[in-house]
Amino acid sequence: MLFIKFLLATASIVFCCCDNSSITKQLTNKENDSSLSPKFNATFDYIIFGRFCGECGSNCAVMHRYNPNTKELFADYTDSYFKKDGNIVCKTKVSDSTKIILADSICKSIPDFLINNTNLSERFGCPDCTDGCGIYVEFKQSDKTKRFYIDHHSNELQKELQTFTILLVNIIDSLK
Repeated sequence: MLFIKFLLATASIVFCCCDNSSITKQLTNKENDSSLSPKFNATFDYIIFGRFCGECGSNCAVMHRYNPNTKELFADYTDSYFKKDGNIVCKTKVSDSTKIILADSICKSIPDFLINNTNLSERFGCPDCTDGCGIYVEFKQSDKTKRFYIDHHSNELQKELQTFTILLVNIIDSLK
């Protein structure tokens, strides 16, 4: 329940704010409120997240790779997601501290059922089937890498995943 409150609070912050600095300040304040912290404190070697769109002209799969241990964020604007069969290569360093805080908030918002999922790869809905793009999330913990492909337009996602996906879409849009 606390995790869902955290996600809802974070998603509402993203919806209500227009600029990254406002989002950052409010996310930082929410992170300091222990009642909103997720119940599962996962550690990740890295996370990769982004949006992929099969029918577009350029920048069809902008991805970001975040290392929570070093607080480093890198971006890929080369569509390596498509060009290298899902082998995402994020080489452009992002130094903007606001964007790093946004990426960090994603780490802290990944739903427990994704973290604890025994599948190493799973699709939720039909991502990009209706030319609405899809959301990609990958994370590595110890020796396991998990990949998730999410249809963020589906009303059939469980509530926790819907909330997380709304947060992801808004943060991805803020990272442009």
